[in-house]
Amino acid sequence: MSSGGKERSNYFVRVLLNEKKITDQVSWKIESEDGFFLADTSKNSKVFYFKSDILVIQVKSNFIYVNGRKYMKKQLKIAPKSGSLSFDGNSYQGDFIVALDKKNILLVNKLGLEDYIFAVLRSESWPGWPIEVNKAFSVAIRSYVISRIKEAKKCSRLYHVKNNNSHQTYHGHEYMNRNSENLRKAVKQTEGIFLTYNNEPIEALYDSCCGGVIPAHISGKIDFKKAPYLKRNYPCPYCGKCSLYSWEVTYTLDELEKVLSKECPLIKNIKSIWISKKDKAGLVKEVTIRCARRFFKISGEKLYSFLKAVKSFCFTIKKRGQTVIMRGKGYGHHIGLCQWGARQMVRELCDYKQILQFYYPDTQLVKLS
Repeated sequence: MSSGGKERSNYFVRVLLNEKKITDQVSWKIESEDGFFLADTSKNSKVFYFKSDILVIQVKSNFIYVNGRKYMKKQLKIAPKSGSLSFDGNSYQGDFIVALDKKNILLVNKLGLEDYIFAVLRSESWPGWPIEVNKAFSVAIRSYVISRIKEAKKCSRLYHVKNNNSHQTYHGHEYMNRNSENLRKAVKQTEGIFLTYNNEPIEALYDSCCGGVIPAHISGKIDFKKAPYLKRNYPCPYCGKCSLYSWEVTYTLDELEKVLSKECPLIKNIKSIWISKKDKAGLVKEVTIRCARRFFKISGEKLYSFLKAVKSFCFTIKKRGQTVIMRGKGYGHHIGLCQWGARQMVRELCDYKQILQFYYPDTQLVKLS
């Protein structure tokens, strides 16, 4: 029933766009200029044309409602008569699936693999970068999602990936006015190509700038026994000229207390703050805060999530008067392909295959059959 663009292969990706508890007040608005085709997800389902440019999806008493009408099945497939589907300000190729799944309702976008790669590139890549860099990104994105597809099949999960940076950032095929011709060429020239380790697709993680951190020295984030290709035991020397390689942010004590008190209201009158645990790579594992009457400990991961100006897990902390100065390296989680490092490698005349081999050692390139 798909009408969301010409399909380039027989492979599809299911992306989770939204998830709510059935008990929540769910009201999703889906738009399509020429109306919709509706069906259930079985092979022999009847297809109905819905002549409206808006569908409102709601849940009441464990049933899906479409524009106020009760729908009797647990899953509903939605396709545009032509063009794309719009949801929450973004346009999407392919179909939508609305599904009641245990105690939740899911909104999933099903689209072709290569269309998904292009859409993620529009979100994750940098405008104007050479095609060779984007070819490396394309293969990394494809490798990651293929590994997630395989994992989802094992556990019978309806979706393969989420649409945010917990997996890969995905905002549909029209996100931002970027060099789409360059990105399309990168996807086309690597079509179907992905990385494997021991004949299995790899979970090809990547970040913006690794800051020269050696991934093999990082503890607690990755099971390197399951993903030895991420255990790179040498530094990336290529991202040093990037402005994100080193950074500094300053918080007043009042600003810091305001942010941290959301997690712990007892944090008041900070007297001192220091890093009490680091791993071998220099990533912060624990920070200790001394207040007027007691001590508090907070994980580096939580502190990173609270302080939006902090760009990575590799930083130092120093209190100076009524301010706290944090200096760090890199932007992201320091594992896998370093985007700014890859950009410099192309400047030094490396091709996308050399980039991938540097950041994912001992992996092999293969092509979907």
